[in-house]
Amino acid sequence: MIPIKNKDKALLAILLFFIIIKIILATTLHPAGWDEAVYTGMGKHIYSGGNAGLWEEIRPPGLPILLGAAWKTGLPFPTAQEILIALFGAATIAITYLTGKKLFNETTGLLAALLAGGTTLFFTESSKFMTEIPSTALATAAAYMLISGRKNLAGLLAGLAAIFKFPHLLMLAILLTPAAIELAKSRSPKKAAKEATAAIPFIATIAAFTAANYAAYEGGIKAAIEPLILAASHAANPLHAVQGTLQNIMFYPTTLLKENIFFAFLPLGLLAIKELKQETKKKTAIALSYLIIYSAYLTATINKQERFALLLMPTAAVFAAAGLYKILLMQKGTSKTGIAITAALFTMAAFASYNIITDDIKYVNERRQATQQDYTTIKEAALSSTPLPAYYTDNKITPYYFSTADGKEGIKRAAQRFEENSERMPIIYNKEDFYCTQKDEYCNEQLEKIKTAIS
Repeated sequence: MIPIKNKDKALLAILLFFIIIKIILATTLHPAGWDEAVYTGMGKHIYSGGNAGLWEEIRPPGLPILLGAAWKTGLPFPTAQEILIALFGAATIAITYLTGKKLFNETTGLLAALLAGGTTLFFTESSKFMTEIPSTALATAAAYMLISGRKNLAGLLAGLAAIFKFPHLLMLAILLTPAAIELAKSRSPKKAAKEATAAIPFIATIAAFTAANYAAYEGGIKAAIEPLILAASHAANPLHAVQGTLQNIMFYPTTLLKENIFFAFLPLGLLAIKELKQETKKKTAIALSYLIIYSAYLTATINKQERFALLLMPTAAVFAAAGLYKILLMQKGTSKTGIAITAALFTMAAFASYNIITDDIKYVNERRQATQQDYTTIKEAALSSTPLPAYYTDNKITPYYFSTADGKEGIKRAAQRFEENSERMPIIYNKEDFYCTQKDEYCNEQLEKIKTAIS
C-alpha cells in the first residue's frame, strides 16, 4: 500500500515537480518538428490576418488559436508556448488522479497519475506543440465531468477536444453511453433522452466549427466539412503503416507496455469493476467505453504512431492502477505469497524506473545539445516545401508540399499554389519534403513538374 495519508497533497507535489522541470526545460532551445511548425505557423496566420505564418485547412484550429494567442501577446517565443502545453500535461495528470479516485479510491488515483504522467512518451510530448496532450486533457476532463454528472460541461469540453484533434469526434459516442445504459435498463426512450443531453453542447460546438468553415472557404456545404474529410484521408497515411494483422492489433498495447510495464495490470483492473457498487459500475462504464472505442479506432486506423497512444493513456492508466491496487491488497503480512508479490513489484518498479529515468535524461540532454536550422536569411514571403520557415520567421509562407495521403484533390491544390507563386516568390525546396508511393502516378507526375520548374 502507498503509505501516504494525504493523497491530494502528494498529487500537488507531483504536479509542482512536473511543472518546475517543464519550465526549466522550456528555457532551452526548442527545435521544431514538422507538425509543430505547421501549428505555430497557423497560429501566426490567424492573429496576423494572413500576413505571417501559413495555413493548412486539413488541421484542427484549436491548438493554432492557443499558440497564436501567446505569440500575439508578445510573450517569449517559444518558451511561453511550451509552458502552455506543459500546463495541459499537468492538467491531464490531475484529471487522471481525479478519475481514479472517483471510480475506485485515492490510492488508485495516485497510482494512475504516476503511471500516466511518469512515462517518457508523456514527458516528451508534453513539451511539444502537438495536439495530443491538449486534446487528451480536454477529452479526459469531459469524461470526468460526465462521470460526475455535469453533462453540459462534459459536452462543451468534448467539443473543444474535437476542435483540437478531429479523432475526438469519437467523444459523441462516450457522451451517449449513459443514455445507452439507461435505455437498456429501463427500455424508456424518454429517460434515455434525459441522459443524452450532454451531446447538445458537443453538437453545438462542432456546428460552430463547420459554420466557420462554411464562411471561410468557398464551396458551400462541402467546404464546411472538408477539413474533416481531408483529415480522414491522412488517417490512412501509408508512410506510418504497420505490416501484419497481429502487429496492427498489438501496436498500441505494446507501446503502453514499452512505456511502463505496469500497464500489464490493466486486464486485472477491468476485473476489479465487478467488485464495485452498482452506481459506480455505471460511472465506470463511461471510462470503459472511452477505452474500448478509442482502442478500436486507433487499431483500425492505418496511420500508426506511438504518440497517438496518449489519447487513451490516462484512461488505460486508471484501469491498470486499479489492477495494481488489487495486487497491493494481496501482499499483506509476511506470507510467502506476500513476500513474492512484494519482490516482483519492486523488481518491476526498478525496471520501469530505470528505463523511464534513462529515457527522460536522454531527452533532456538532446534538448540541451540541440541545434536548429537557420531560416533568418528569409526576409520576405516565400514559397516553401517545408513548414519550418513559418516557425522560425514571421514571414508569410505559402506551402506547396504534398504526399499520397493528401489525395488527388489535395495534391492538385498544392501544385496550383506552386504554379501561381513560383514566378514571384523565392522558393525553398527539399526533395525529402514530398512522399509519393510508387503506385500514385498523379502524385509522382506533379512532383516531377515541380522538379522540372525549379531546375
